[in-house]
Amino acid sequence: SVIMVGNSSVGKTSFMKRVLNGRFSSELPSSVGLDMCLWPVTVDGKRVVLQLWDTAGQERFHSVTRQIFHKAHAFLLMYDITSTWSFTAVSYWANCIQEGATENVTILLLGNKSDCAKRQVPTQDGESLAKEYAFGFMECSAATGHNVKESLETVARILSNKVKPGKETTVLHKEPQQKKSSGCC
Repeated sequence: SVIMVGNSSVGKTSFMKRVLNGRFSSELPSSVGLDMCLWPVTVDGKRVVLQLWDTAGQERFHSVTRQIFHKAHAFLLMYDITSTWSFTAVSYWANCIQEGATENVTILLLGNKSDCAKRQVPTQDGESLAKEYAFGFMECSAATGHNVKESLETVARILSNKVKPGKETTVLHKEPQQKKSSGCC
């Protein structure tokens, strides 16, 4: 499974909607809990199906989000290039991943909203931070679709190289959205 983490409003849900149906909506409400979809891809001749989880970025859902970290094979750690606040929060999310996930988990730092003119986080800052943490790095735009599939293909390629040959993969189908929420936070 691949888990998307990052602050609220960085574009995780828009990213998932772009992956699922190729469309973008600026009218999406904030996620409350967890959404999941399956996304099949062929990389280097291998069929890989990513189970993509969209987590809520709000503080009250952090404990729910962190409960699923230990099951993850990879993380898309997303920030908004128009928000220095969301970029500053990357270190918090990186610590959450290091505490809750298995060792040597694949992490791709993803700067979203690369189509926006009001950039506050220079690309080289994202690259430097990714290098510091030994994460992969890309910028994307859920609005235009730039690097959305490419970022998932990058993760799938890394994961397929880690998986032993002969593993079964799932057939192409769209799962109904599942929402879970917790009143404990």
